[in-house]
Amino acid sequence: MSGPDGVFQCDPEPDKRSPADPSAVQTLGYGGKLSAVSRLIEMCPAKAFARPGLYLVHARFDAADPATDLGFHAFMGRLVSRKPALVRVRQGELPFTPPSGAMRVRVGE
Repeated sequence: MSGPDGVFQCDPEPDKRSPADPSAVQTLGYGGKLSAVSRLIEMCPAKAFARPGLYLVHARFDAADPATDLGFHAFMGRLVSRKPALVRVRQGELPFTPPSGAMRVRVGE
């Protein structure tokens, strides 16, 4: 995810869950889709959205359980969205512009 203060990652930990029963496994055919809703405010670092501005959010899914004990041979790997979703924060705890990190430098000395 990237925003006015740079790039950061949101983490859904603790997420070491495995499907408990077959109804917890979703089967998708070729070209199939699955939607899920996440509350970023719960998964992201504190104050991640404290500054107003535009944030680019990429979705990522890490599948680590083949569910063989449930009779499935599930996909294992990482899926990442091709295009980011735009999230606009209109008001926040911090000012719109971050403090300037500009520094005067002399080249060649």
